[in-house]
Amino acid sequence: YFDVGEEKIQHLIGHRIADGYGISPGLVERILEDKNNLPDIIITADCGSSDELQIARLKEQGIVVIVTDHHAIPQEGIPESAFATINPTRADCSYPDSTIAGCMVSWLLMSHLRNELINKGQLAKEAPKLSGLLDFVSLGTVADAVSLLTPVNRAVVTVGLKVMNQLQRPCWQAMKQLLERDFQVFTAEDLGFQIGPRINARSRMSDPYMALHYLCAATLVQSAQYLQELDKDNQSRKETEKDMLEIAYALAKEQLDSLHWSLVIYDKAFHAGVQGIVASRLMEKFGRPVIVLSPTNEPEKLTGSARTIDRVHIRDAIETVAQSQPDMVLGFGGHKGAAGLKLDSSRIEEFAAAFDKAVEQQLNTDDTDLRPVIYTDGELAEDELSYETIAELKFLEPYGREFEAPVFEGDFEVQSMRSIGADGTHLMIQLAT
Repeated sequence: YFDVGEEKIQHLIGHRIADGYGISPGLVERILEDKNNLPDIIITADCGSSDELQIARLKEQGIVVIVTDHHAIPQEGIPESAFATINPTRADCSYPDSTIAGCMVSWLLMSHLRNELINKGQLAKEAPKLSGLLDFVSLGTVADAVSLLTPVNRAVVTVGLKVMNQLQRPCWQAMKQLLERDFQVFTAEDLGFQIGPRINARSRMSDPYMALHYLCAATLVQSAQYLQELDKDNQSRKETEKDMLEIAYALAKEQLDSLHWSLVIYDKAFHAGVQGIVASRLMEKFGRPVIVLSPTNEPEKLTGSARTIDRVHIRDAIETVAQSQPDMVLGFGGHKGAAGLKLDSSRIEEFAAAFDKAVEQQLNTDDTDLRPVIYTDGELAEDELSYETIAELKFLEPYGREFEAPVFEGDFEVQSMRSIGADGTHLMIQLAT
């Protein structure tokens, strides 16, 4: 038990480019460099399950590490050097939902700690409950693209949106002004496509603390100023993504001749902060698992982001390669739908071939070819093309990963169309049955 005041609680967010992901060697070096001010305890958020080596270094310095995470536990098990590993994917975890996001794991720990402190007389029974933080948890749940098929995640997003739409925080007031949503409430779609990208853009492109300052700003003026910077970063991210995609599409088409089941794409001009988004775009376009690799500040290492199709567990495929070639895959972590890794920069082609075989091992013999797939809910009857149907579909919200918004198909006559959006890449179409 550590009896500390609020002033002794610190936070540290790793720089994606300089530090890498999770409890990285770079992040540990930053923690240990001030020998006179080492922390007594570190509680991770959304990372740590695969970082035994770095946790062991911290433990050697007398630092207690508690891991809160939701990424898959590696085959060798939980990190032995951690004081505790709180992770719903553990085989011995009794929590009813193994798909919750890392932010939800942290929130559950905080809620349980609150109850324990009250039971032990260390906190007043009237202390506020933590349901007021569910707006942040709902944002993290949607932005991390965990399943919205489960009751727990759906409840978190539903309640969190109610908290958010009360507009008690300056950050949500500022976002509403930016999006010009005077009379509209925030939806799960806004979390995934409007708010989430702006929060993530800063950490992808540069320092992540601007997003934290925006979320925690005390006034609307401060929050709006921070949000302006985040919005600029998001525009910069879009330009970088566009440039990377042009290169990646060309490389992917060439690689289809040598790799049958997957794509492993690398270019020295790639930006690590956008590689996950580019991997998703390639996966959608070519209908197969994709890994996009980028340079790091260490010439002998590459960093990569992986995205996959429904039929392939991406983390397991990477783990298969890592077990057979441990000196080639320098580190990895993730879950079924997405993963990250570090790779020996001299062995890209060798890795690509091994990864392709690992993907093939997971596919059925019926999968003779992989291609993009668009799933639809079929056609609507003419009497179902109505506002009543729209209302019924809205009642089923929130939509998200594994509970996607319905998509219908049909034959219509195009009466008019025009391009919309800042870059003119979307169409508004008027149809007649």
